[in-house]
Amino acid sequence: MNRHDPDRVADAFAALADADPAARAALLDRYENESGRDFRVLVERLVDADATRHDPVAGAVDAAMHRLVEPEREIEALGPYRLLRELGSGGMGTVFLAERADGAYTQHVAIKLLRGFPTADGMRRLRRERQILATLDHPGIARLIDGGETTHGQPYLVLEHVDGLPLAAWIKARAPSRAARLAFAERLLEAIQHAHQRLVVHRDLKPANILVRDDCTPKLLDFGIAKLIETGDARETSTRVMTPAYASPEQQAGRPITTASDLYSAGVLLHEVLLAGDAPPLDAELRGIVAKATATDPTARYASAEAFADDLARYREGRPVRAAADTRRYRLSKFIQRHRIAASLAMLALALAAAFVWQLDAERRRALAAETAAAQALADARRENARADAINGFLVSLFRLADPNVNRGEQLDARALLERGAARVDTELKDQPDLRAAMLATLADAMRGLAEYERAEPLMQASLDATTGTDRATVRLRAERLSLLASIRARRGDRTASLAASDRAIAELDAIADDDPDLRVDLENTRAMALKWLDRTDEAAAALERVLALLPRTGARETEHRAYALDNLAHVREAQGRWDEAQQTAGQARAAFAALNGERHPTTLSVGAYAASLQLMRGHPDAARDAYVAVLDGQRGLLAANDRRLTNTETSLARAWLRLGEPAKAKPLLDSALARCDASFGGDRTSCPLTVQTAGEREAAHGDAKRGIALLREAVALRDADKEPTARAQAAARHALARALCAHGQRDEGAALMRKALSELVADPRVGPGDKRGFQESAAICD
Repeated sequence: MNRHDPDRVADAFAALADADPAARAALLDRYENESGRDFRVLVERLVDADATRHDPVAGAVDAAMHRLVEPEREIEALGPYRLLRELGSGGMGTVFLAERADGAYTQHVAIKLLRGFPTADGMRRLRRERQILATLDHPGIARLIDGGETTHGQPYLVLEHVDGLPLAAWIKARAPSRAARLAFAERLLEAIQHAHQRLVVHRDLKPANILVRDDCTPKLLDFGIAKLIETGDARETSTRVMTPAYASPEQQAGRPITTASDLYSAGVLLHEVLLAGDAPPLDAELRGIVAKATATDPTARYASAEAFADDLARYREGRPVRAAADTRRYRLSKFIQRHRIAASLAMLALALAAAFVWQLDAERRRALAAETAAAQALADARRENARADAINGFLVSLFRLADPNVNRGEQLDARALLERGAARVDTELKDQPDLRAAMLATLADAMRGLAEYERAEPLMQASLDATTGTDRATVRLRAERLSLLASIRARRGDRTASLAASDRAIAELDAIADDDPDLRVDLENTRAMALKWLDRTDEAAAALERVLALLPRTGARETEHRAYALDNLAHVREAQGRWDEAQQTAGQARAAFAALNGERHPTTLSVGAYAASLQLMRGHPDAARDAYVAVLDGQRGLLAANDRRLTNTETSLARAWLRLGEPAKAKPLLDSALARCDASFGGDRTSCPLTVQTAGEREAAHGDAKRGIALLREAVALRDADKEPTARAQAAARHALARALCAHGQRDEGAALMRKALSELVADPRVGPGDKRGFQESAAICD
């Protein structure tokens, strides 16, 4: 069957359905002239199916158009089906196990109640999409049996009930071989090809939509149901149904969906299936197959699911795969693998014929090579031994400072030891520039781990300045150190400088054609966050698209990289004003880090703190407070008492208590946070303006008003002095000061300040709905 553009078929179908018989005949003739006989037959069959009086789906939808919406009540039966129990619930709807209850015959089915209440136009398009889905008839796809609406207008689908294991559970229970996994993937792709030939795209391929039956064959669920939901009125239903971890770059960006989007998702699934459990790592050919299926550019992917499956079959059979470079050497190697005995005999004959001539020359070359290798190995060994001795001596002497017998009882924590080490590097290693640069980078990375970014940056910059040279190894090392510098600068809040370091690192890698996916993922993640804070959200989203495209190539670190990408994606969605999606993605990121590192790990707790901040911005202070309490409890058990991360969490928890009308509970948190800020930075509060602002808000409303106003003026000055200020942070600080001034007799100054601040905050889409509501309500004091 020839393939036709799904949008073209849908447009033709809609035109024919609305035309009178004479106009319909003319349209069919025109379609046949333009697109061929098979196109005419396809759309004519769809129109005929749509017109049949016995279509249960169409009849149910048409009847529902003319019924009044009944009051909500618990549903016990739908048409001839009696609901038995709920099987699950997700973004698309709720699924029930049901049985035929009219006595006609015995049958168990799965009934999916779709979310949303489409308009009449949406229901008409929904009916047409159902009609197309009903044409799917493949053993690997759960069949659409029936459809209709509840008495209050909610559409439902009646689907084949599949008795099988979820994909992950099947792999865990059966521990299938690689060959079995590949065969499974081929059968899955056969089902996808069947649907694509009928112009149906799944749109949400993921493990949750795949069951495995007892005979180890796959069964795809929810085929095309994402499109059904999207056909409804955009005001009433979800406009984009997808799972970010498996969605193609074009789907995440909101661009048109084609069959290539399903192939991308299938490629991600294949990668997971091949590596799940104790499976061995992928070889170059399988990595190439996955990379082709998950290419960022849809045109670079396989032309069809059939072509994808064919490449897997080629791999299993030892034939050349399409995803590999088609060279003579590659084809010869595959030929030899398939015909080992014959090829071995032929090569043996050639080897015997050439052995005598080659042996004399080989002996001479072997002797020369051995002499050269021995000399090089000796030089390398001496250099590495000297380097190792120097590093060991330096580290031993550094950590000996923690011995009370050496430091005369002085208590030195990790920060103090690192600072002592940094002070000694320049003097003790000044005659060994390479070693000095390596030690500076190590110390900077350790400082970064302790959140001492101001101390880490000059160490990292000094290491980078010493990393000179144009040979490949030095250029690669310089790119790695630039990546670390970019990360430190981003955490310091210097986003422009972070972006510059990241871009320079990418340029260094490009110069030597180094395509290491791990390093590039780290760089693109850092760039995404810098761009987000600079309000360049479209560029940030594009950087994350590149991260998602690279993930399948990162091997053992893929899960870690995906967790960071989810965290960054949540921040970008926040900046785009997509608050509910940001909250959901932040929760996914926290769960991913918890699975990687455990619940009580600094990174897990930091991501949990960000998820709590979203709750506060969205207007849920109760949920934010509970989350912050758990985070702070975990951090106090892990971090040193002077760690700045405690300052951030104490400040945020205090803000939640203030929102809940509990100023007494906020005070000790703010006192602790301010004291730590002053101790860490010698009284310079540049790094903690929100702590100063929150303390001022609390004092102005519930304590010493004069001190509160002074703190708020200080917070405004700190925000204005920031070399990369965000307009909403500046406006929020002025709003807080204006509120305090109006409340304590300085209404003229306060009202003028309030008008400007409030107009900026209300107009900014990146201000959370909860924050925006609070700003508007509290501004009334200046009226």
